[in-house]
Amino acid sequence: LSRAGYSQNSILRLHPSFAGIEYEAGVTSFLDCLAEDLVDLKSESLLQKRVIFVVGATGSGRTTLASKLAASLKDSNPRKEVALASLSATLNETDTKLRSYARLLNIPVSQITKDMPVQQFDKITDFDMMVVDVTMPAEDAVERVSQLKQQLGEQDSAVVLSLSGGSSAKMIKLTVEQFASLAPTVG
Repeated sequence: LSRAGYSQNSILRLHPSFAGIEYEAGVTSFLDCLAEDLVDLKSESLLQKRVIFVVGATGSGRTTLASKLAASLKDSNPRKEVALASLSATLNETDTKLRSYARLLNIPVSQITKDMPVQQFDKITDFDMMVVDVTMPAEDAVERVSQLKQQLGEQDSAVVLSLSGGSSAKMIKLTVEQFASLAPTVG
């Protein structure tokens, strides 16, 4: 486990899960306990928010995660209108992938630019629930999402940070630090 890059603290903390078990079963048990340990206990409340912002680097699976969240919201709230949106620097940047997902889910898709006045955001979010794919660079995304969260209020909004499964420890640390002020749930 040490050679695989797990910290000594994680190994010691989860030691009871694999101690005295054969190698393969021990590794599986360790990974199961680690996965359970990493689950955010607040993730269920995330799906109760009116607006969920999905942030992350290009190629991290952000758009796919936003679409999966919208699909989950639609399934668990059949009487509510769920929508997808793209928050980008300009009007021309709406991802065709996001539009395709919206078409498949049969839900509306909106486009929001970073220059749109915060007060107008309420008009665009005239849906019961909305998942916003934030396609701006990290610094701009943090600034804009912070403003919009302040307008919406903590009880109505949440942020999910999309991290690629193949990211190095250094990349994960950098990305988490970039978006730390938004207090995101990591996906």
